[in-house]
Amino acid sequence: MKIKEAFLRSKDIYRAHPLNSWVLGISLALFIAAVVAIDFIYPGLFYLFIPLLVLPFLFAFMMLNYSLSIKDEVSVKNTFRLFGIYFTRPFRSSFRVILSFFKMIIVQFIFTILLFGILYFSYSGYYGNVFTENFTGLITTFTNQTTMSTSAYNTAIEGYLSANGNMLQNFTYALIIPSDFVAVIVFCFLVSIESFSIYARLSLPQSTQVFVRMSVKRAIKKQRNNFYGSYLALNWPLFVLLVIGMVAGSLVMLFLFNNVNYASIVGVICGFILTSLFLPFYFNNMQSLYSLLEPDVKESSQELAREMLSNIRMQRELNEQEAKDLQDAIDALNKEIDNQKDKDEPLEEDKDKEKDP
Repeated sequence: MKIKEAFLRSKDIYRAHPLNSWVLGISLALFIAAVVAIDFIYPGLFYLFIPLLVLPFLFAFMMLNYSLSIKDEVSVKNTFRLFGIYFTRPFRSSFRVILSFFKMIIVQFIFTILLFGILYFSYSGYYGNVFTENFTGLITTFTNQTTMSTSAYNTAIEGYLSANGNMLQNFTYALIIPSDFVAVIVFCFLVSIESFSIYARLSLPQSTQVFVRMSVKRAIKKQRNNFYGSYLALNWPLFVLLVIGMVAGSLVMLFLFNNVNYASIVGVICGFILTSLFLPFYFNNMQSLYSLLEPDVKESSQELAREMLSNIRMQRELNEQEAKDLQDAIDALNKEIDNQKDKDEPLEEDKDKEKDP
């Protein structure tokens, strides 16, 4: 997979419908920011809205952008129609929300442990015994919560957090806020990678979702570093804007409004608002990247089908007619794979001739 080729394809897609690309990109960014803002009113509720609202609309906008090559039109009616299609069997597990969420938790946990170690040694080196004694006292208070009255417990916690110029409070937020941001970035990346199965589903309409996902996974594995290199080369501005927005939003809340409670959530909102500057290009980039991945996806799907048929033959005792039909199916798949390879070889030869005239 070549970065230049992917970029040129994405550029051509964008030039065909620039206005609608901006409409879709900005609309999605503002919608996600609005959903996250629900945390101000109902803390934690946006976790439920991610699989029920955010990802279905992400799917709808991806499909709308994909359909622009057929009909250069964006409508509210089509948006909600595609929103509903996401919950049908072929597409509802496209983003693998649960798996992506648990992967995010693992990465966040590891990052938090590492950051805790760095911050602990930094604070203990700067403040000395004052920090370690207060930290030990805070942990002891947490563990003895059941033996203390509510008022005594709250007073003790507030005392430790505010002591020495809010030393432990600053330590806590220096640990929590970056961990939250890392979790958001990791989840966005995982969902983005999983979204390639949506394009694969369109090119393999008769296959099951599991089969499509396995084909995409195998295709990505074949291209390995080339795929991820191209993905990051085209989409790095999305993550840079997300980070800049999150950091800027949290700093504004910390230093201008002196509000640490909403620093993370405001940072995330600002991050997604800022991604609106790149989302119009992101959709086109994803289409371009999949177009380069598609030959390997189709080849992988044929290989998987052949392997499945071979396994059936090995595991079952077949009569003469069943054995003949199964062998014919395997031979047909082998021939189809060979034909696909023969089609790809001239293309590679032409590219080599262009390089070496």
